[in-house]
Amino acid sequence: MNAARPSAEGFSVTDSRFSFVGTNRELDAHIGPDTQVIDLARAVVLPGLIDAHLHGVPKYPEGHRMHQVDLSASTTDQMATLVARLAKQAQARPEGDWILGFGYEDTVLGGHPDRSVLDRVSTEHPIYIVHSSGHRAVANTLALELSGVSDEVRDPPGGAFLRDADSKLNGILLESASEPLRAAQKSTPSFEELMTGVESTLRQFSVNGLTTVVDATPYRRAWLFPVYRALRDAGRLPVRVVVMVPFDMFEEFEPTNFKQDDWLSIGPVKVFHGNSLSGRTAWLSEPYLGRPEDFGIPPARSQKELNAIVRLIDEKGMQAAIHSNGDREIDMVLSAFEKLPKTPSGRERRHRIEHASVMTRPLLERAKKAGLVLALHSYVFEHGDKMEDYGASRWDWMHAHRAALDMGIPVAGNSDYPISSAKPMLRFQSLLTRRARNGKVYGAKQRISLTEAVETFTIGAAYSVFQEKIKGSITIGKLADFVVLDRDLDATPAGNLSEIGIVSTWVGGQRSPGCCMNVPLTPQKP
Repeated sequence: MNAARPSAEGFSVTDSRFSFVGTNRELDAHIGPDTQVIDLARAVVLPGLIDAHLHGVPKYPEGHRMHQVDLSASTTDQMATLVARLAKQAQARPEGDWILGFGYEDTVLGGHPDRSVLDRVSTEHPIYIVHSSGHRAVANTLALELSGVSDEVRDPPGGAFLRDADSKLNGILLESASEPLRAAQKSTPSFEELMTGVESTLRQFSVNGLTTVVDATPYRRAWLFPVYRALRDAGRLPVRVVVMVPFDMFEEFEPTNFKQDDWLSIGPVKVFHGNSLSGRTAWLSEPYLGRPEDFGIPPARSQKELNAIVRLIDEKGMQAAIHSNGDREIDMVLSAFEKLPKTPSGRERRHRIEHASVMTRPLLERAKKAGLVLALHSYVFEHGDKMEDYGASRWDWMHAHRAALDMGIPVAGNSDYPISSAKPMLRFQSLLTRRARNGKVYGAKQRISLTEAVETFTIGAAYSVFQEKIKGSITIGKLADFVVLDRDLDATPAGNLSEIGIVSTWVGGQRSPGCCMNVPLTPQKP
């Protein structure tokens, strides 16, 4: 990923940074009596991969009170299976314990479960499960009651409680309507459990070849900064972490009070202004296919309120990273950025739009003029089937990687984990093929090349958080973060890129703990 030196045979690392890059013959001069020499046997090495937008949600083992049942398509492809998997958890837990699940796919199940389905699981346990988009959920009757949600409840700004034909709640919650249910789940893990849960998630990222992640945790979490600080101070971070500041913590957050270093740093301010592409709640200028009255859910904020938020973040000298998916939402976000005063001398803003899923050429042109970074979804493999609801006429302008790159707009590669897998090789495959799990191609005109895909997850992602001078390429002076692959990317068909294995992940010239394949890499004598 270094344009001045596209490839090399080897490199040296001194004090956690690349100190030389060149041929094997040139490297001989850099080998001293105390040098460790590791022969990778002509394996392919990439710069450390960076995920510019994911969520480092803690992972808890089965049986833990905060454990979430995996309801993803790989485990749950029928409604009966969903009921059985949740019932197994309920049978193992005391009466009254919350039963949580994540990742159900309505396109695989043949529809969304509702409260009647979850009441079949248990009426003695409150049950709350979240869709694969993370933007819609379902609760059983007991969970609704414990949350104080009745048939008389009104839709909150930016959300909706769905109802059946007789106006009774059916248990399906869109966007902000889920907040009472989340608030009612009072089981709080200990600080050490939080540390262990987050560390477990980060280790999995390392196994997948990531060396830096940008945590876009969206809401106030009292544990967010303390847990990451504690992991850093204890030497338990397997990857470098950039933490976004949730907007509801922004006014009380003071960057100068947060010790930043190469392992842990502060990134943009995360703001929600819009809804979900894969949850089909994004606000659109044209209605959803076959639903002429459905334009999605409008954002909770007015244009004036959004303008004030963007101005506040900008005046504090920080980046705004605004979640927005529908073209109607994006138009408002662009308007807010366009109202900012001229850039102060010597300052580069690099504000971001997170996802920017349903685009048009005029919207892209405005993003280019405003100097924005786009953190576009790369999840057609997992969520291409949800694009059906937008109609084929829009597919070639959804997740518009090709158009953005051709226009010179910086693109930050990301998975939005757990919405899609934090596996860069699968993300590359999705970007190159635009082929969904069902075998169908969505938006072929937005395919990009392998080199471009890798660039978005290296230089592009580093640029998106002002770290391109220290990360993103194997270049002398940059942090020695790199990943070793088990085969050649270029020789692998685009549709098989997800099969590439990670041999090892290295951060600062040290092999990341717990990673990856069981391949010994014994240092040789000089």
